[in-house]
Amino acid sequence: MPAPIPNDPVGPLTVDCHWPSHNLVIELDTDQTHGSAWKQRDDAQRDAWLETQGIEVWRVAKETWDPATLAVRLRHRLQP
Repeated sequence: MPAPIPNDPVGPLTVDCHWPSHNLVIELDTDQTHGSAWKQRDDAQRDAWLETQGIEVWRVAKETWDPATLAVRLRHRLQP
């Protein structure tokens, strides 16, 4: 699997994990930093902007994510 570019600038944003050749971004969220209504609205605006650039966004909640499931999804998504 190709490695992502961490903390990659994409336009006016910096994203957590970016696979530019696959047009995929993963944002790593926690309830502490992304749990407020304001931050959820901001995240939705960020996601919408990225999607207008042709980039698919996955949000992964630290409190509930399953590494094995994410690995399978990533492997499937990043296959040529």
